[in-house]
Amino acid sequence: TTPQVIHVHQAPPDRTVQRLALGSGVGAGAVAAGVYFGPLLVGVLTAIAANLALLALVAAVCAWGVVTVVKSVSDTKTARKRR
Repeated sequence: TTPQVIHVHQAPPDRTVQRLALGSGVGAGAVAAGVYFGPLLVGVLTAIAANLALLALVAAVCAWGVVTVVKSVSDTKTARKRR
């Protein structure tokens, strides 16, 4: 007979995963660290991404300002030369 295919959410939980989740065995420290540091890491990475996005926005605005000023100054100089 062929093994029955069961969807992962309908299958009974694996005992190894249960033991690790309960904190027994070799992987207890790893599971505890993952539970503790997982959300912390997500928060830190989100904060870094937000800072970088803000920095990129400020850099783009500064570059736009410099380009606008340079164009304005160069247009003034070319207008004077035409006279």
